[in-house]
Amino acid sequence: MSKNPTALYLGIAALGAGGYYMYRAGGDPKVAKEEMRHDAHLARLKAPTGDQAEKAGEKAAYETRLNVDEAIDTASKDAKDSMNRLEKIG
Repeated sequence: MSKNPTALYLGIAALGAGGYYMYRAGGDPKVAKEEMRHDAHLARLKAPTGDQAEKAGEKAAYETRLNVDEAIDTASKDAKDSMNRLEKIG
């Protein structure tokens, strides 16, 4: 088995989504398929397009950079603290 569990997680998510729609449809696969199409259509309508999509992408990139910078700062601080503790011990 591979070390990267992404495929497993995607499979579990797909099974969960399929089970959700089958449950909502009362076990009828045709109704479940129609509900999936309807929900996908609504999601497409809500998705930003054109300039809105570009602005949304820029905002998401900015927020991601902030999160990454914060994570790097935290990791650096933790590493420095650990090094200081090791120096005190040794």
